[in-house]
Amino acid sequence: MAKSKAKLSDFTVQSKNVNRHKNRGMKALSDTIENSGWIGAITTAANGETFAGSARLEVSYDRFGQEIEPITVHTTGDRPVIVIRDDIPTASDPKAVKLGVADNRISELNYDPDIELLIEINDEIIQLDDLYYEDELAALVASNEDEQNQGEGTNDPNEVWQGMPEFNGDAVANKSIHVHFESMDDYYQFSELINQKLTDKTRSIWFPPKPESISQVYVTE
Repeated sequence: MAKSKAKLSDFTVQSKNVNRHKNRGMKALSDTIENSGWIGAITTAANGETFAGSARLEVSYDRFGQEIEPITVHTTGDRPVIVIRDDIPTASDPKAVKLGVADNRISELNYDPDIELLIEINDEIIQLDDLYYEDELAALVASNEDEQNQGEGTNDPNEVWQGMPEFNGDAVANKSIHVHFESMDDYYQFSELINQKLTDKTRSIWFPPKPESISQVYVTE
């Protein structure tokens, strides 16, 4: 199949994406593509906006650069699209086996649903009853409300900083800096370099690492 003359920069991630993605899932996706090659697919509308595979497109920007020409398939959705990896001889090849597991596991690791947008889509755009039963959506809403209620009052420094060294007055940092990252790859490499797990809620860390109970400061938003 000939390559398209379109460039990766001609395609955009979904403007309203129900899946906000997770750092661990994005890293797993990036590592899998780096170590085993391309996995899955990116599906876009005719205007180039992605509606399935935004995480893959985002990782591709960093991994391949936006000037690369991706392989594209134009379809009206009336026939299946099959991707054949010519570098993998059989499905029992170790790379194929790992990619098979990764295809499902990455989806699991990287799913962080935006509940409000999900409800908006179900109420205003299209019913999702074939994907979410009514009680499942209700459970998601209740879970989201519980998380928001648990976050109330956490702006009180006596609650947020309780047990932290800065709060207790001991082991005050000698110097602090802000670190900026141009790409998620840089973020992942930094996490590995300092040998510390960083999450979406991490706001500060100690280096070298201190005990887990005081190593990272989390702020509930």
